[in-house]
Amino acid sequence: EDDYIRELVVVTDGEDNRGHGESHFQRLKAMIESPGVSNFNFILLGVGLEASTKLKMQQLCEDAHHAHYIDVGHAADAVFIICLFFSE
Repeated sequence: EDDYIRELVVVTDGEDNRGHGESHFQRLKAMIESPGVSNFNFILLGVGLEASTKLKMQQLCEDAHHAHYIDVGHAADAVFIICLFFSE
């Protein structure tokens, strides 16, 4: 099992976080920071986010060495990044 690297790639436009409070954000951040599995990488691709939403997505990833936020302008860019990432 230690030979596997678990990759979780999330693509979001940020709109799905409306209506969720700070406690939801903190629970999600805690799950990203301590996923409970070894060899785990989390990649969050934000597509066309407003500045305030982009900041929240960056904050989700900032305290975990295995979590990375990537800002992309368009959905096609996100697909391109995913293809590059998994072609290695």
